[in-house]
Amino acid sequence: MRLWRTLREVPTKAGVVFNAHRLFYTLGAGYAEREQSVVLAPEAQATYAGSTTEEVVVIEKSILVVEDDTVLRELLEYLLQREGYQVASCADGAQAQERLQQQLPDLVLLDLQLPIVSGNELIAWLRANSDSAALPILVLTSLQDEDDIAAALDAGADDYMVKPFQPKELQARLRKLLKIRPQAKRTS
Repeated sequence: MRLWRTLREVPTKAGVVFNAHRLFYTLGAGYAEREQSVVLAPEAQATYAGSTTEEVVVIEKSILVVEDDTVLRELLEYLLQREGYQVASCADGAQAQERLQQQLPDLVLLDLQLPIVSGNELIAWLRANSDSAALPILVLTSLQDEDDIAAALDAGADDYMVKPFQPKELQARLRKLLKIRPQAKRTS
């Protein structure tokens, strides 16, 4: 749970505030931006805070997160691990290339604005390699210009999301790319 080590938990009337070093991304229902903090509303706390290992579903699919923003990378790791994915991460495109040469994940979650090797260069490199040509790639980036989206999809990305993102939408897109059906909610 690197998220809890990265961010300091402070109880408030609105819920729990996680103080970060810089402005955090808005993460959908239950979150609100507050200067240098994120407020986690009480109804969202049950989803993101203090779960036991019994509550985590093991999916047995691996995802490589390639994101240069440390706080966001650790948050993505946490959110994906909570959903049962095996998660590895890299801070730049060159590290990702090294890791991908050693072992291919089931999916790559990729930012486009990376140091050393850009996201589009990494996509082209993956598609040119016969071993990784069919590897699902989901781009998650702050670039929202039509030309940026078209360039990433033309380079070979399978899907494209713009930051800030909704965690449930991210999960749905990952399930679609990994061909995982969502589990029905149990009624008691």
